[in-house]
Amino acid sequence: MVDRNPKYDGRYVYVIDVSKLKSGDVLLTRNAETSSTKAGFQSSVITKATRGTYSHAMLCTVPPTFIEAVGHGVSNVSAQRCFVHDLKNVRVLRYPDAAIAKSAGSHALPYLGQHYSIKKAVRSILPEEKLAKVSDDKLFCSALVAAAYRKAGAKELETIDPMKVTPATLEKAKYFTDVTEEVLVQILSPSNIEEMGALDGDRQSSPMEQEVYLFQEFSGILLPKIREFIKTTPEIAFKLVPTTFLECVPFIETARRLCEDKPDLRQALKKIAEIDDAAYSLLADGRFEKIRAVAIAHDEAEIRYTIEQSFLPNPDINRRETRALIPATKQQIASRSGKPRRPEISRVAKKWQELNDEAVEFLKRRLAGLEESFQRAFPGEQLSD
Repeated sequence: MVDRNPKYDGRYVYVIDVSKLKSGDVLLTRNAETSSTKAGFQSSVITKATRGTYSHAMLCTVPPTFIEAVGHGVSNVSAQRCFVHDLKNVRVLRYPDAAIAKSAGSHALPYLGQHYSIKKAVRSILPEEKLAKVSDDKLFCSALVAAAYRKAGAKELETIDPMKVTPATLEKAKYFTDVTEEVLVQILSPSNIEEMGALDGDRQSSPMEQEVYLFQEFSGILLPKIREFIKTTPEIAFKLVPTTFLECVPFIETARRLCEDKPDLRQALKKIAEIDDAAYSLLADGRFEKIRAVAIAHDEAEIRYTIEQSFLPNPDINRRETRALIPATKQQIASRSGKPRRPEISRVAKKWQELNDEAVEFLKRRLAGLEESFQRAFPGEQLSD
């Protein structure tokens, strides 16, 4: 347990109402409350150079999860474990076409674990003398948002280089609607606030942060093999050249399907089978499952606490938050299991599907625990879908 900072005693903060959050929502923030001089300086440099209010951008994939590019690479953060000190430090933007917004959230997912270089982004907007003051620690993630929306078919971004899109570009874009006051709600600072991350200040490390490093290791091993495979297999015109581990998985599956039962591609099939074996060995060596087990254990402890509290006369259960997490969990389940499935050919695709199925089973357990607890703690209240 982290000691509570007395500055939060009696203080009101803002949290994201997950029930109002939608896939594709863009969250802009600035580091106004950070304890790090370096982080505050970098935030200031970016806002001044871009003539904007915000220095960082995140994209909601499936509520309550956002994807962002930070120092260690592209990673996930859960909105339910974050807060905001002051509403003026953040902005939530929504794209008007819900289908494109949802698709943008989906297109962002494969970027998880990708290395992200601030040098390439900053060089496009800052003169060299200012560039020298900003270290290469991968803070510019507005390009990630732009790339996801461009892939999703947002016409406003189809001719714009994502690497020239800054937080200020998104802030000033007329095609987004400001839904900040709809999505964020003010609450008295919770008792566990020191264990939460400040979206406009200091973040807390996540158990899944190690997943980013692991995926970077995987892609570092697999991408050279895949690039060589593409180079030596000109018979196949590949539409997608992977840049992340999560893009390697469908690439290997597609390549094996294209090479199956084609006599003229026997050598190519042998090569992609070797890459498949290498990818499977990485994913099945137990490290990914160990990382996920730590994250699941953390979540299951919270669920057990909620269930135990639901039996008490005055349960320590946040009605609003629990009500919002129920449909959000349903949406997470649907996003992981809603697509038509066909038998996988590649070993790594089979393993990834197995891991995905295990994640869905955990989400179902979480959903059952939340619904059971809510109905017991607040009898007679209806749960809306």
